[in-house]
Amino acid sequence: MGKNNGLCTSCGYTLQTQTGVKLVAGFQIICSSLLFLLVGFLLVQQGYTVINSSSCSRTSNNDGASGNVSTGHNVTVKDGPISSNTTFRMFVAYLIIFVIVGIFLLADVGLLKGANQRIVGKCSMWCTIRYIHCVFAGIIFIAGFYKSQIQPLKSFVGVEIILNLCCIIIVQKFIRELTSDEGDKDWRQSSINSNASTSSDSPWFTSASTSSTSTTTTPTPLDDEVFHFNEGVDKQNERRKGSSGKTKSVTFA
Repeated sequence: MGKNNGLCTSCGYTLQTQTGVKLVAGFQIICSSLLFLLVGFLLVQQGYTVINSSSCSRTSNNDGASGNVSTGHNVTVKDGPISSNTTFRMFVAYLIIFVIVGIFLLADVGLLKGANQRIVGKCSMWCTIRYIHCVFAGIIFIAGFYKSQIQPLKSFVGVEIILNLCCIIIVQKFIRELTSDEGDKDWRQSSINSNASTSSDSPWFTSASTSSTSTTTTPTPLDDEVFHFNEGVDKQNERRKGSSGKTKSVTFA
């Protein structure tokens, strides 16, 4: 009875685990790419904000007669006070998120390659990165109950955690199949090697090899002498037959 390497067998259809991992990788690549583009856009926008804030701060500090300058980094403009420290911290936060999402995207591409080539290492690396992602997402989800600023993200983070856990379960099943297949191959190879060494040490193998070598013997010098002697006797009989007209044969045993 063969192994069942499928994810589900409903309606008589079996979805292979390798195909499921490919679907997971494709889904994660799409999500990570969209998030990568979104964070990149926000990063560029925040960078322009930091540049404008710093230029406006220098202009206001040089124009003291305008009466719109406050002490420190706060500058008063038409839209209200802008803190250059806050905008810079937001820029750094977007930059960190951009790098993290880029790592997720590379891991997703590695998962797709690992599923196609059946590489355990790439699949295990993806699971490790997603485990860390789920831990930090869980912290943000719990903090959403206490921080009013994070509450709008609480539902989104909860759905993301559930989806990532489902994807991790599928990839873990595929990793177990790969490790079991590698174990079976190692066991077969070791059994073949042990059988070969046992047969080479057995007395039957030794006697068979000895008999096979003994059948192919080379002729000895004594056999050559007997052949030439019989050939000479045949010639002598032919000469006697020709001289007397009678058949006389000399036979030597």
